[in-house]
Amino acid sequence: MKGTPVYECESDWFVAFDQALRQLRTKKAWSQYAIKTNIIESNQPIEQLVAAFNILYAARGMQLKHVPSKETLFSNLILVITTPKEPETYHFYIKTDPGQRFWVVYNNERQEAIQKYIRLVFQAQYRQDSIYLTNSMMEHARDDAGGHPGGMSLSFKQLFFTPEMDFDDDTSEDDLDGPDELDDIDEEEPETAREGPKEVFPKPPATESSLFTPRNEAEKVKYTLRLWAGSNESYENIYTILKSANLPVNFKNLLCYFTEDAQGVVLKEEFSFMGGFTVHGGQDLDRHVRFVEGVKDSYKKRLAAVEDYRMNLSGGKGDMITLNLNHEINRTGFIQRINQFSTKFRMYFTPLYEEDGFEVYRVADLHNGDHFYAQVHDDCIHLNLHANCCGNNVLRLFTNLENYFSPGVSLIVNGEDLGA
Repeated sequence: MKGTPVYECESDWFVAFDQALRQLRTKKAWSQYAIKTNIIESNQPIEQLVAAFNILYAARGMQLKHVPSKETLFSNLILVITTPKEPETYHFYIKTDPGQRFWVVYNNERQEAIQKYIRLVFQAQYRQDSIYLTNSMMEHARDDAGGHPGGMSLSFKQLFFTPEMDFDDDTSEDDLDGPDELDDIDEEEPETAREGPKEVFPKPPATESSLFTPRNEAEKVKYTLRLWAGSNESYENIYTILKSANLPVNFKNLLCYFTEDAQGVVLKEEFSFMGGFTVHGGQDLDRHVRFVEGVKDSYKKRLAAVEDYRMNLSGGKGDMITLNLNHEINRTGFIQRINQFSTKFRMYFTPLYEEDGFEVYRVADLHNGDHFYAQVHDDCIHLNLHANCCGNNVLRLFTNLENYFSPGVSLIVNGEDLGA
């Protein structure tokens, strides 16, 4: 939004965005200017992000400027684009935790213009990452915040079951046509398969019969489906029907309404499995802020549980973290598939040695250059994280397996299912 100011205090930002929210109802193109919020997991301070971004993109006519406020945990970030085709200035407002690991990034500019820059600046950079919410995390977040179901965007693409391991079959997360409120919410960059490892453990080539044990036909499908519910009952009925059909249901986005008895709907909110939120209407910005903070705090607790269980031999604590796959796999073919889509999983498996019944891999974290180890069995993966390894690797791998392998996977940490 042109002329967007720099705010010296968070309270000034809140007043301005609260007024913008109330004005959405008077604009015909209100959805284009909806308030957009993203929760980011960062492994660097804002100043380092700005410096790294400017080194990469200054030659392309893009520059970031960090303008601190009078408050330690609130900042202004300005993206200046000077290319002749698209000269523009965009403003982001960032609330950080004391440790600066989690950022809440707010923006109120045209969705079609700004979404790609949100990805470029905050999610695709080295040492920057999204959060990753499972189906149950999303439902819990909505229900715990007192939201009512308004609709859902379901998406499932089985990346791990193809007859000839044809990795160039698809190049994007989904194939969607036509305008829709959900179309431009947190879409990922097009994903293309990469060359797999040149040397792997000696096994026959993966085929339809050897890649997996026989599976339900419904789990081979790929689909995207948008559903808008007229009531809580209709939402639950549709959801029950889908589950009874044994479909691998995955929430890409959930739409929910926040209500007050005397005022009716005070907020229409949508959020995605990658921690992106869009306010489509309402009159209560504080409700939106509290909802986002609640999702962030819940995610932090799960991440803390993972990182508290990392191996620390000197301290005599920690153990293996387990991903139960709920299907038997061809181990080599399965890991090949993750490596083929390493930009999506943001990790790469290198084989080390083979034991009776499993293989051991060194896993490179493409998010921050770290590494950890994995034991890959026929029906599970054990992860060995060292004391300083980023636990977001685990939640990213788990959520992506839920979205692209099977919603039946589970994450077991210290005997607890963290995905439930």
